[in-house]
Amino acid sequence: MRRTHRLLTLLAALLGASDVAHSDVGGSWTGPLQPLAAARQEVGAARSGNFVYVIGGLLAGPGFGATATVERYSIANGTWSSVTPLPAARDHLGVCATGGLVYAIGGFAGDFAAKSEVWAYDASHLSWTARDPLPAPRGGLWAVAHNTRVYAFGGVNASGVAQRSTYVYTPTTNNWSPGADMPTAREHLMAVTLGGYIYVIGGRTSVALDVNERYDPLLDTWTTLAPMPTARAASGIAALDGRIYVMGGETPVLHALTEVFDPATNTWSTQDPMPVPRHGLSAVTVDDHVLMAGGAVVQGLQATTYVDAFRPLAVQATHVCDCASAGPCANSASEAGCGNSTGAGGELTATGNARVAGDTLVLRASALPPTTPALFFQGTSLVQSGAGSPFGDGLRCAGGNVIRLAIRTTSGGAVEYPGVGDATVSVRGLVANPARRHYQVWYRNPAGPCGTGSNLTNAVSVLWES
Repeated sequence: MRRTHRLLTLLAALLGASDVAHSDVGGSWTGPLQPLAAARQEVGAARSGNFVYVIGGLLAGPGFGATATVERYSIANGTWSSVTPLPAARDHLGVCATGGLVYAIGGFAGDFAAKSEVWAYDASHLSWTARDPLPAPRGGLWAVAHNTRVYAFGGVNASGVAQRSTYVYTPTTNNWSPGADMPTAREHLMAVTLGGYIYVIGGRTSVALDVNERYDPLLDTWTTLAPMPTARAASGIAALDGRIYVMGGETPVLHALTEVFDPATNTWSTQDPMPVPRHGLSAVTVDDHVLMAGGAVVQGLQATTYVDAFRPLAVQATHVCDCASAGPCANSASEAGCGNSTGAGGELTATGNARVAGDTLVLRASALPPTTPALFFQGTSLVQSGAGSPFGDGLRCAGGNVIRLAIRTTSGGAVEYPGVGDATVSVRGLVANPARRHYQVWYRNPAGPCGTGSNLTNAVSVLWES
């Protein structure tokens, strides 16, 4: 059954299907960053200390050979280096880190036959050591470190059948024990820890799944939550600022989607899709962003060295005044400001945290002309309740009492505020107490479609907290 499913996946890959349509609202992608040395898909990854480790995977090219390669990303320098390889080649393995060790769990050896070996990497000694193996072989599983323990969920057994299993590893005693089974059997699933829980999302059996199940490690119980809007498997997953981000993936097509789960409200939303859709990739939270490395750019096929990063739309921010209609001279652009000379609309997004005490908010405008003056400004209200009014080639949205934050010149069509040495957004905007403020960027565009010589991005509405 396992091999049959793989052949069907490869056949689908030849069709090249992908949901690459834009399905915004917000966030900022940066890339390409320094690539991996080896093109790999179905990798495992985890952060330990000041490094991100990308481990194992399937190599590009005929035969889909597994690799023992381990590359380490320096968060400080933004560079990759090779470190001690795995004791044996593995793909579709579980990887996590706790207690200063990085764990590689189960997986396949390029033959799609599940393995049970577990190894731990000690960066201080540059070595891997064998640990207590899984109670049963698992491939296509997911591993999560929560507090001081390791949890391994699902995957296929030695016969290629998707499982409901939960296994719990205690490093101090070097042994595995069973936990409560997942409500849904699955492989190629995704899991992440947030708060006191572990969220296990998506995956597949013979079809992709949209399930969203929460595990309570303290009570050893499961709760079923709102399903993911788009059923998919082999996605990247990460938690940041109280929300969970599921990016890319496959089955029945290659996905570009970024879907966001808010546990506080048990609801899903969307943010900007991946510019380079992939599946079988790694996603690791690094401070204020998610680092995305490797994967494959065709469903089932074509491993890549590509690396990029996603900074989510701030928790307190909302995209408003998109120029989907009613633009000057019939000029419009979906999910951004009105169209400009680049053929797109300028998009403004906000990342970081909008807290008056400890403001880390960054405003970033993209898809602007390559080198042009751009003015960041803040308003206390939205023009026509967010519908905006024509101004130049675009719509003016941020109104009321207006403060000019800064004038910058775009570089490669993008520009940010604040930059090095600038006052924070709240200080420059005189936001001293919890309040809602609205942000937009005006920019020169002499070659714009309406001929007025200027345009505006969409607006971003931000609720400042104390």
